[in-house]
Amino acid sequence: MVRSAGYLTQMINDILDISKIDAGKMELFLEQTKVDSFVESLVNELSGLAEERNLNLQFTGGVADFEMPLDRLRMKQVLFNLVGNALKFTEDGGVTVSTRINDNLLEIAVVDTGSGISENDIAKLFSPFTQVDNSATRKAGGTGLGLAISKRMVELHGGIISVNSVVGVGSSFVIHLPRE
Repeated sequence: MVRSAGYLTQMINDILDISKIDAGKMELFLEQTKVDSFVESLVNELSGLAEERNLNLQFTGGVADFEMPLDRLRMKQVLFNLVGNALKFTEDGGVTVSTRINDNLLEIAVVDTGSGISENDIAKLFSPFTQVDNSATRKAGGTGLGLAISKRMVELHGGIISVNSVVGVGSSFVIHLPRE
């Protein structure tokens, strides 16, 4: 009962978020943020989920003293979604979250050793209420809104999300944010 109530609450919040974004009413509250500390704390929060699934979850920081303005609540939502999905769709191995500066971009990567996503399905990933149609997706559940919201939240920060995946090998989701 409690799990169903939590799922319903999350679905309502996701629908409200996507509606706000589509209406142009989503506002960011930007705060100067030490990126590695922020990302590492989120990875630590999700370590229990990784342990439950007997998976390795690790953080590799690459921008120790780098700070930039982020809406921490919204970026936490994005990273929880990406790392949570990576853990849900990984049976063996694990998930690595890393940060680095590449030219004028901050890159936050979430790489897993999961089931991977076909090229045809990658094109559909960021559409609202759309999920990749496979048995792992049906088993894991979800509303099909998390990646759509994540993409739009990153875009509100002036960035993009890229995806690379090989079926049976794993996936890599990378957030690219302008440093300034």
